[in-house]
Amino acid sequence: MLTEPQIRHYDTFGFLVLPGLLTTAEVATANEEFGVRLATAKNQTEQRGIRKQFNWTNLGPDSPFLGSLLEDSRFHGQAKQLMKSEVVGMYANGNAFFGDRTEWHPDTGHLDRRGVKFAFYLQPLEADTGALRFIPGSHRAPLHTDIRENIRIKESNKGVEDDAGLDVDEIPAFVAESSPGDVIAFDNRVWHASWGGRPERRMCSVGYFAPDDEATIRERATQEASLIEAFPLVKRPPEWIANPDKSPIRQIWIDFLRKYGFAGF
Repeated sequence: MLTEPQIRHYDTFGFLVLPGLLTTAEVATANEEFGVRLATAKNQTEQRGIRKQFNWTNLGPDSPFLGSLLEDSRFHGQAKQLMKSEVVGMYANGNAFFGDRTEWHPDTGHLDRRGVKFAFYLQPLEADTGALRFIPGSHRAPLHTDIRENIRIKESNKGVEDDAGLDVDEIPAFVAESSPGDVIAFDNRVWHASWGGRPERRMCSVGYFAPDDEATIRERATQEASLIEAFPLVKRPPEWIANPDKSPIRQIWIDFLRKYGFAGF
């Protein structure tokens, strides 16, 4: 479990690096399952955006280890510590990036939508080879909003080349260099990006949110529907929803997601 200094670090800066959370054997298994899912994604979908990205769920039968991480106490337990509340398991996804950068963005622009993502890469990444970078403290107002309103970021990914804007590597940031087995936890509101990435960067992610209020939860459901429209392979598979092993915690999440109209139910 996390220590109090680790939790304070996360609260203050919006992210936390967890070295060696996964074993060498687990990383090898993750790579095998990732390869199977990536092949399926290449056959059934197209790359998206400046990231040249493939994205899919790992909750299906082809990736049992990666899917199990959503209920793994190392992730679920630490999510509850970081959120200081019960959480809802949202996704266990795979992402393959073939572009040389990920633009600066938060995973949500709504400061009332509390969530935590655990991300890990299956290759070693450094500052100029695609490591995640964060603007510390940007998960909170006023910095979160100041960045959106006052920092001009180049938007070449949208077909608009803004020479007056700042490129990814020109924004002051902390670079979370990592090796296979390291996991990075971050607040879904913190601004993050990557720079200089090599083709086929393999990232797995596990995500949770806090069930704070009904209006916010229903907004999440709508947002997820839009994501699935763009990335159809991220939809939860029926095998996961069936919960054949009768996992108590999964059933709580399934009932919750069904109640609020999330996709797939």
